Amino acid sequence: MKFKIKKGNHFSCLNLDKLWPISKQRIHKKIKFMSTCWYPKNIVIHSGWNKLYGISGLNIHGKSARFVWQPDFKNKNYICIAAYIYGYDEINEQHRWYVKEMIKVKVEETFEITIVKMNNGWQFRAKDNPYNWVHVYFESKTPWMTFKAYPFFGGRDKAYHTMEIEIVDS
Repeated sequence: MKFKIKKGNHFSCLNLDKLWPISKQRIHKKIKFMSTCWYPKNIVIHSGWNKLYGISGLNIHGKSARFVWQPDFKNKNYICIAAYIYGYDEINEQHRWYVKEMIKVKVEETFEITIVKMNNGWQFRAKDNPYNWVHVYFESKTPWMTFKAYPFFGGRDKAYHTMEIEIVDS
């Protein structure tokens, strides 16, 4: 399934996958970034991580686990992939996000991701070649009902040009 984010937008376009937003407790996907996803640093206004795919509760800013991406600005046509959670910090009484870079992938090449909702947190796995699985675990409260979290460009910036990402079940 191709997800297209048009120039000037945050959200990816509607497609068949979005017609059923309920998610399982575990997702495993094969991903391929098209070459349109790489962009140079000199056009970036506000740096940040773009959302790739993941699992969320009803409030995506309350409890969610997603893979995120941004170009590897030092290596043209490579993308940095990271694990990302957004949750509520009860001690400081505020929403917080945490990110941990995991792998770098070349555009137009397929790689795999997995997110598993655990009792007390989220397990992330990413594989950039047949022999290299990278694991990250974040302890965090998780939602009882889960939904798919789709590709989204930016935090504050909107897509600099139209981009496509291919995401299929694995």
